[in-house]
Amino acid sequence: MARRHKSLVPLSQDHYHGLLLAEQIRTAERTILSGWPKDPAGQARFVVEFFREHLIPHFQAEEESLFPQVIEHVPSGRGQVKDLLNEHRLMREFAEGFRNPDPEKTPEQLKNFAQLLDGHIRKEERELFPLFEAEAPPEVLERIGHLLHRSPPEPPASAS
Repeated sequence: MARRHKSLVPLSQDHYHGLLLAEQIRTAERTILSGWPKDPAGQARFVVEFFREHLIPHFQAEEESLFPQVIEHVPSGRGQVKDLLNEHRLMREFAEGFRNPDPEKTPEQLKNFAQLLDGHIRKEERELFPLFEAEAPPEVLERIGHLLHRSPPEPPASAS
């Protein structure tokens, strides 16, 4: 990932863990994350737990801190924020559906979730963050650092 303004580093670190989850789903037979189950229903439960521990706080940080600053200070990023918020909604819907997985549909739904998560993260890292870093006033970038200062959740355990 690209070098980030220090204020966005916590979000980029979260993104790294999200990309690990997406890769784990795509390569379901190979264990990347510790505790990854072999069966699709177990994988769906794993995603629900990951979502609760990692993605909910991450989405909250973006929605309450970053996105309002983008909307206010980087008008050209407003459309991207709208699209990203929609993707957050879609991922929440996936996670809710994974609470009661349908054995027939779960493998495909997991793959679709992984594709959405991966694309979402890459959109933020490659498009929104560089735009925000380039166009937001320096004091806004610093303010974001204070707004995003939080105790990050423990990273998911990687398999050794």
